[in-house]
Amino acid sequence: MFLINNKALVARSSGKIYFFKREKDEDTDVSSWQMYNELSHKGLIFYIKGNVRIQVTTDEKIFFYMID
Repeated sequence: MFLINNKALVARSSGKIYFFKREKDEDTDVSSWQMYNELSHKGLIFYIKGNVRIQVTTDEKIFFYMID
C-alpha cells in the first residue's frame, strides 16, 4: 500500500490493484477515501517516495500513472 502526497492511495489485494483518492466534504470539512480506479490484474507496484509517478507491472502490461 502506498500513500502518495497525502492525496492518493494505491493498494494491492491478491488479484486486484485499487486506487483511492481523498475527497473533502465542503459542508462538514471531513475527508474520506473514495475508490476511483481498479485493475483486475495481479501485479507489482513501484513507487519512489517524493515522486508523482507510479508504475504497475503485470504479466501482460506495464501501466504508468501520474498523480497530480
